[in-house]
Amino acid sequence: ELPPVKWVSLVEDDVLDNLADATYTGNVLLRLALEPTAATGRTDAAWKDLPNAKSPSASYALLVHLFQARGLPAADANGLMDPFVAVTCSGVGLKSSTKVKTRDPMYYETLVFDINIPTIYVVTLDVTIIASSDYTAGYAVPKPTWYNLSYEEGKGGEGQLLVSCTLVAKDFPDQVIDPPTSIKPKMQEKFLEIICLGLRDLSPIGFMPLHMPFLQFDIGEVSSSNRPKKTGGSSKPTPANPNFLERILIPIQLPEDAQFAPRLNLSVFDTLLGGFHKPLLGTCSIDLTTKLPFSNGVENPVYVAPGESTKYNVGNPHVDGPLVPKPAPSSSSLTCGDDGTGLPPLMRRDSSAVPEIGPDDDETPKYMNHRKVMRGSIEEDLQTTPFEVYEIFRGQKYGRAASTYRAVGKFKGLIRVINSRSEPPLFDLQELLNPQPYVIRALTIECFDYDMFALSADCGDDFIGATTIDLEDRWFDDRWRTLGHLSEGTFRPVETRQLYTPSSVITQGSLRLWLDILTPVEATASPAVDISLPPIETFEVRVVIYKAKDVVPGDELSELSDLFVKCWMQSNNDKAQHTDIHWRAKNGKASFNWRMKFDIALPVDPQNELDKGTVDRVLWVIGHLHVQLWDKDLLFDDCLSDTIVNLTESLKLAYKTKQLVNVYAKPKPVKPKSTAASTVVTPLNQPSLSKFSGALSPLVDDSVDLEGGGESTALLTRASSLSATTKSSQRVVEKQRQPKVEDKKESVDMMLKALKSRIGMGDDPDDATWLTCTTVDPHTKTRVEAGKLLLAIEIIPKPEAETLINMIPPPFGWIVFASLVMVIVLGFCYCSYRCRRAISDVNKD
Repeated sequence: ELPPVKWVSLVEDDVLDNLADATYTGNVLLRLALEPTAATGRTDAAWKDLPNAKSPSASYALLVHLFQARGLPAADANGLMDPFVAVTCSGVGLKSSTKVKTRDPMYYETLVFDINIPTIYVVTLDVTIIASSDYTAGYAVPKPTWYNLSYEEGKGGEGQLLVSCTLVAKDFPDQVIDPPTSIKPKMQEKFLEIICLGLRDLSPIGFMPLHMPFLQFDIGEVSSSNRPKKTGGSSKPTPANPNFLERILIPIQLPEDAQFAPRLNLSVFDTLLGGFHKPLLGTCSIDLTTKLPFSNGVENPVYVAPGESTKYNVGNPHVDGPLVPKPAPSSSSLTCGDDGTGLPPLMRRDSSAVPEIGPDDDETPKYMNHRKVMRGSIEEDLQTTPFEVYEIFRGQKYGRAASTYRAVGKFKGLIRVINSRSEPPLFDLQELLNPQPYVIRALTIECFDYDMFALSADCGDDFIGATTIDLEDRWFDDRWRTLGHLSEGTFRPVETRQLYTPSSVITQGSLRLWLDILTPVEATASPAVDISLPPIETFEVRVVIYKAKDVVPGDELSELSDLFVKCWMQSNNDKAQHTDIHWRAKNGKASFNWRMKFDIALPVDPQNELDKGTVDRVLWVIGHLHVQLWDKDLLFDDCLSDTIVNLTESLKLAYKTKQLVNVYAKPKPVKPKSTAASTVVTPLNQPSLSKFSGALSPLVDDSVDLEGGGESTALLTRASSLSATTKSSQRVVEKQRQPKVEDKKESVDMMLKALKSRIGMGDDPDDATWLTCTTVDPHTKTRVEAGKLLLAIEIIPKPEAETLINMIPPPFGWIVFASLVMVIVLGFCYCSYRCRRAISDVNKD
C-alpha cells in the first residue's frame, strides 16, 4: 500500500527572510514513501495511477463563513487594531470588511470562491474546516469552530477566529452561488449589569499626571443604535485609584448559543485640558461566554458564577501581570501547597518555619484566647473574591518596532447577565455605592524576618517587605464577615501573610496579624485590644565562679597554667568580664571565688540586631551565657575550653514572678511535722478535768451521798487515778519542749559548714553546679572535655539587687598564702623574743 496524500505547510527560511510578515507561505499536497529497491517494480503501477493536471475536474463554490474573532494581538500603540480577514484559495484572495479600533471584531460575512478541483480529491480536504456535503439544490451553514491563529504552522500565536466553510457543487460552470442572507445566530433580549467599583494602580501616559479618568463600555460594532456607555470622571481617593461606584445596565441582544457570545470592550480615558483632550489610557476585553448560564436551553458548561472568576491575590504589591489562578487545597488552609510564587518547592520558604502558638503555652496572651491561628492568609482559605478584577493593557505587541505591550492598571467590579431590570443586585447598592466611614484595625502580633544578617543601627531603617490586603473584598464578602463569629466567644482569626520586595518574588518573611473593619458605632462599643508588648524591666544576672578542675594545661612542658575565666551575655550592651588570674595552677585546679554582674532588660528589645534567635511570644532571645577558660600568656592569651549556658527559661521565670531565681539551687528537704499532739487527749470513757484544781463539778451529782462508805471510796479512788494521769501528761509536754539532740547536731554541722565555707575550704555550695567545658580536638575535629567549672547563677530584679549583698569567701589559695605568712611572722617573733631573752640573761650575769 502507498502512504496517504498529505498537505504539508511551507515554512519561511529565517536566514534569507525575503518574505513580508503578512505573506502566506502556502502548502504542498504530496505523497512521500521510502521503500527498498527490490519493491520498486511492485509499486510502479500504483505510483503511476495518480491524478494529474489532465484528470477530470468539477466546478465548486467554496463559501467561507466569517463570524467573529477574539483576543487578537495589539498592533497599534494604544493597544487596539483595525482588523480584517484575508482568505486565499487556489491563488485567489478575498478580504472581509475592516473593523475599527477593536481586538474582538464581529463580521458575520461570507466569502465565496469559484474553484475547480478533481472529484477524486474531495475526500482529501481538511474535513475539520470544510464540510464535504455535496448539495445540488441548496446548502446549509455548518456550525463554526474556533481556530487558533499563528504566523507559521506549528509556532505559537495569539487570537482566535470563528469560521466555517461549505463546499457546494455547481450544476454548470457559470452557475452563481449566492451567499446566505445572514449567518447571525438566533438572539434573545438580555441586560448586562456592570457594577463599576473603580480602577486600581492606573498608570499615566508619558510624564503628564492623571487628572480625571473615566470608563467606556461597548459591545460589538458601535453604531447609532449601539452607543457606548460611559461612567463619570473620578479622582477620588486618587486619580491612580479612582472609585466610580456606579451601576450600569445595558440592554443587549445575546445569542442563544453561548459560542457566539460577544466580548465586552472596556476602554479607560483621561480628561485633560478641561475636557478638550481625552487620551486613551488602556483597553480590556471581557469574554461574555462565561457569563451566560444557559446555551441552547441547556446549562452552559463554561459558565462561571459572579465573583468566582477571579482567584485570590498572594498579597505581593510589586508583581505586575494577570492574577494566576490557584487550585483549591485538598483539605484546608493549614496544608502546605503552592504559595503563588511559581517557584519550585526547594526555592520556596517553608511556612512551618513560623513558630506556632500552642493551646498549652503559658506565654499565650489573653487576646489570643478563642482566636484561631492560620498558617496562611484568609484569602488562601476563601480562594475567590466577591469582585472581579480584569487587567488593562496598552501598547503594541507586534509590528516593526519592539513590543511595548504592558499592563497599566486593573478594573475592579462585577459583570453579570440578567433577564430583566427588576432583578435584585448581588450587593446592597446603598452600602456599595455610597461611601461610609469605617474604622480599620490591623493588629500586628509578630513579624518573622528570614533575613539573617545583621546591620548596624546607624544605617537607618531597612525595608524588609510588604503585603497588601484588599479591604473592599473583605468587607463585601459574607464569608469574611462571619469568619470567627460562627459561635459565641470566638473572634477573628490570626492570619500569616508573606512579605515581598520589588526585586524578588521570594518571600522575605511573614507577618502575623488580624484585621477588623468596624463601623463608628461598633468601634465605640468595642475598644481596641491592647496587644502591646509587656513593659521592659531590668534584671541583674549574677555569676559566681568558684573553682575549676581537670583543666587541660596550657603549657605542656611544665603542665602549669595561669588560669582565668571570661564570661559575657549575648546582648548588645554587655561586655565580657573576667576573673582574676590563678597563677601557676597545677593539676588543672584553680580557685577564683569571683562574682560577675550583668544587667539585662526583659523582654529583649526587638530592635536589637544581635538578639536574633529563636523568638517566642514576647520576643525572648535565647539567654546565652558564654563561659570560657583562658591561659594568660605574655603576648597572646590562649582559650583552653568553653561552654554555653542557656538561661531562657530562668529569665522567663524571673520576669514572670518578679523574684530572685537561683538557677542551680537544689530543693531543700522538708522536715516532717511532729506526730505528737500539742494537747493531752482524754482517754476514752474518761472524764475531763475542770479548769479549777480539785473540782469535779460536772461529775458531782447532787444525788450522790459523799458520806456513804462504798460510794465515797470509789470517788476518791477515781480522783487519785485522774491526778496520776494529769502528771504523766505534763511530763510528756515538758519532754517535747526540750531541744532534741539531732537538732543540736544539725546546728553544729551548719556552723562548721559555714565556717569552712568562710575560709574557702568547705564543700560545694548548694546553689552551684559543675559545668563541663569542651574544646575541639585538632586530630578528630570533634569536641572533647577539657575542664570543669563550679559556678552559681542568680537572676535578681534590679531594685532588689541593690540591697542584696552576699559575701563570697576568698579563694582557697589565699588561705594557704596567709597561713605561710602567719607562720613566718610568728617564727620571726619567736626568734626575736628568744634573742632578747638571751641578751637580757647575759646582761644579768
